[in-house]
Amino acid sequence: KMDQNIKVILLDIEGTTTPITFVTQQLFPYAATNVEKFLHDTWDCSETKQVIQQLRRQALVDGEEFGGKVPIIKSVNGIVSKTDVLKSAVENVLWQMSLNRKTTALKELQGMVWKKGYESGGIIGIVYDDVKPALQRLRMLKKRIYIYSSGSVNAQKLLFTYTKFGDLLEYFDGHFDSNFGGKNDAASYRKIAEAINCKPEEILFLTDIEYEADAAISAGLHVHVVLRPGNKLIAEEKLKNYKTIVNLSKLFINSEHGTI
Repeated sequence: KMDQNIKVILLDIEGTTTPITFVTQQLFPYAATNVEKFLHDTWDCSETKQVIQQLRRQALVDGEEFGGKVPIIKSVNGIVSKTDVLKSAVENVLWQMSLNRKTTALKELQGMVWKKGYESGGIIGIVYDDVKPALQRLRMLKKRIYIYSSGSVNAQKLLFTYTKFGDLLEYFDGHFDSNFGGKNDAASYRKIAEAINCKPEEILFLTDIEYEADAAISAGLHVHVVLRPGNKLIAEEKLKNYKTIVNLSKLFINSEHGTI
């Protein structure tokens, strides 16, 4: 099923390498439950101070858009306590998460909380059983492998570093996130092709989302839509427009010539 001219495999994460439920039922709840303790323990660290400033700037923008909801208060000459500032930051984060927002500041903080979780063993990265064998085989075939996900590059690396199959990070040549543009925008895929010095037609993109598939196809990439259990269903008529696979082992089946 894989064109011999394909040089690069570009992988989505949710619904492709990893169950969507890992993000919705493990990562997000972990961040929500642990963000307050994380901020309390690291409040004086420069990295945390920086992300609080990012959140505060985002809150000002949101104040205009959402009518002043959930601001992050400032401590002025100690009149407002650190506890109150921290509490307002937590409320802001939980509010953003309740709306499933993907602001840069929120993703940055979530990534910091998850890092602690992975390192402590509180989180283990979940990937499908077929992922590691496929990565190994792609390496044997001299294919380059990249990730493109809306989750931050740091969050991507953590997931693949701390899996039940061990550290899988060595199999990847690079990572892209929303800093390269939205995944529904064809320009993002052309930008990635340029960044990795590759023609769009030499890239195979794997995703479970039809809008991402359409954008990548518009950019000239090859696309396989991955049909995993629990993924959002695509209408039957629409599905006929795509090449589909049910797991990554199907990449290596060529009905005419056997395995590649």
